Amino acid sequence: LRVAHIGRMLGPSHNNSDADENNDEETITPLDIVEAYSQYQRRCLRTRSKPAISSIAELRRVASSQNCYVSDILEAEKQRQQIEVGLHDEGDDNEDGDGNGLDGTATARGQPHAQAITVVLGEASSLIQPLAAWRDAIISQQSENNDDGIGSLLQQLCQESIEILDNEAQTLAVTVGSWFGPDQRGVATLDHDNAISSKDATKSDLLSIETSLEDMA
Repeated sequence: LRVAHIGRMLGPSHNNSDADENNDEETITPLDIVEAYSQYQRRCLRTRSKPAISSIAELRRVASSQNCYVSDILEAEKQRQQIEVGLHDEGDDNEDGDGNGLDGTATARGQPHAQAITVVLGEASSLIQPLAAWRDAIISQQSENNDDGIGSLLQQLCQESIEILDNEAQTLAVTVGSWFGPDQRGVATLDHDNAISSKDATKSDLLSIETSLEDMA
C-alpha cells in the first residue's frame, strides 16, 4: 500500500510515452489495493459460511426431489433417532444421559437455518472485530503524529472492509432466513393450486444457492 501510495505521489515517468501507456494500464493504485483487500475479506466470510449454508442447500435438494418439506425430513430423522435410542436402551440407568444426547442432536439438526445464520453472523463478527480495532488504533495514532497519507489509506481499507463484511453478512443471513418459511410444514402449504408456483420458486432458490455456493468456492 505504501509503495502504491508513493508511486501515485511521484506520478508517471516521462521517459517513453509508449512505455508509459502500457504501464498506466497495469498500474496498481492504493484504491485498487483497498478494493482487493475488502473483496478478500468478503471471500473469507463466504468460505467460512459455506459449510453451514451448503447443509441447508442439500436438505432443500432432497426435499425438492421427494416433493416434501425440509421440516418433514428433519422430523423423520428425529423419529428415527428416537427409535434407535429406544432399541439400544437396555434399562433406565442411562436414561438421563441418553435423553440429553437425543435432545442435543435433535436441536442441532432440527434448526439448520438458525445455525447457519448464527455461523454467518459469528464469522462476520470475528472478521470485523480486528479490523475495527486496527482502524481505531490508526485514528489514535493520527491524532498524535503527522499523517503521511498511509494512515488515512489504512483507515479507509479497514472501514470499507468492515462495510462490505457487514453488507455480505446481512445478505447471506436474509437469504437463509427467507428459506425458513417455505421449508416448514404448517408455514408453507402444499395446496394443489400453489404446487406449480411453489415448485418454480424452489427451483429458482436452488439455482440461486448453487450459483452462490460456486461463487463462495
